[in-house]
Amino acid sequence: MKYKPLRSLYYQNKDEYKNEYEKRVNSPATVFFDIKINGNKGFIVADWEVVSLIETIGRNNAEAAEIFCALPGVAQEYYKRKCLIDEIQTTNDIEGIHSTRKEIKDALGADETGKRLTRFQGIAKKYEKLLQTSPQNLPLKTCADIRNLYDEIVSREIDPDEQPDGIIFRNKTVFVFSPTQQKRHEGVNPEKKIIETMEEALRILEARDLPILIRIAVFHYFFGFIHPFYDGNGRMSRFISSYLLKENSFPLLALDLSHTIKEHKKAYYDAFRICNDKKNMGDVTPFAITFLEFLEMSSARMKENLREGAHRLERLREVIDKKLGKDDKQRERKGKLLFLLLQNALFALEPFSMQELQHYMGCSRTTLEKLISALTDEGFPVITDKKTRPHGYTLDPDRLDEALEEG
Repeated sequence: MKYKPLRSLYYQNKDEYKNEYEKRVNSPATVFFDIKINGNKGFIVADWEVVSLIETIGRNNAEAAEIFCALPGVAQEYYKRKCLIDEIQTTNDIEGIHSTRKEIKDALGADETGKRLTRFQGIAKKYEKLLQTSPQNLPLKTCADIRNLYDEIVSREIDPDEQPDGIIFRNKTVFVFSPTQQKRHEGVNPEKKIIETMEEALRILEARDLPILIRIAVFHYFFGFIHPFYDGNGRMSRFISSYLLKENSFPLLALDLSHTIKEHKKAYYDAFRICNDKKNMGDVTPFAITFLEFLEMSSARMKENLREGAHRLERLREVIDKKLGKDDKQRERKGKLLFLLLQNALFALEPFSMQELQHYMGCSRTTLEKLISALTDEGFPVITDKKTRPHGYTLDPDRLDEALEEG
């Protein structure tokens, strides 16, 4: 039976509500936290639904990783880059902050030592480090660590009058409002209490007796509950969750969290609202389940997208091989170029630049232009996007598919 929030039971049957609360707080599967939610000690029930979600996420993640690792290096690189840009843009979108892919690309390419700061440079550079295979070892032990991360990631994008005005966090009361401007939640107050509560939340991340995905979900909830800053809390909590996923063997999931949250934004905020309600008696399980369901959706989607892309890459590579002339002296070089363009078409966000193609092909611009011209004359669907500066180069996989059907 699906886990029911205590808040829902309260309105359905008061006696069942009381009995269920007693049952949950006395269950051997229940873990308590030293953080009170409206006077009630926070807790989670790690029941069969939670365990099942964790198992499914782990299985999907392993299968997606296996498919990803079998891809050619260029496909891997550009797939991660595409996911990275989408993740940064989406975490901004959730908060109603407009950002374009070009702005994010510019931020990723900006010189960190330069005096002039590019918009979104802080958050972009921090997310970019999630692409590294080596551990990042981002300190998340103290409230000062949280503040330092805030200053690096979002502080530059926050209005001056909404900057933290306390010793570490905010000094005044802050409220969370619904889209219709109804008061939904009041963040923890005063700053001394914010600091104490955040310290307890950070200790949850160190509780090795709890599965890491539960720790990530619970910390994500408590960060939103505490609401330590006037603005930027959502982007902070999502980045921390992505970082923790990457550091704990879920690198692909780390680049898709905001995507799924945006698709299910109402469920995301409803989960916060349910657990913040006094009638829910401190039970954060409904939020944890919702968060784990998001991870399950992300892992399943990435697995299927990668599987479909890998299958199509292999199938269309055979088409390329068959269509290239056996006696063509440039066969090997043309095949390499076409395979690069195919990887771009299936896994990248935008076409290759001439400079990128020169890097991968190891030849001059003139040689590449001649190869592209020859392939176009031979009927290969090479696309030159002259609207972009510099021009972009890719392949039309659908037309290659048609060639396969015809052949």
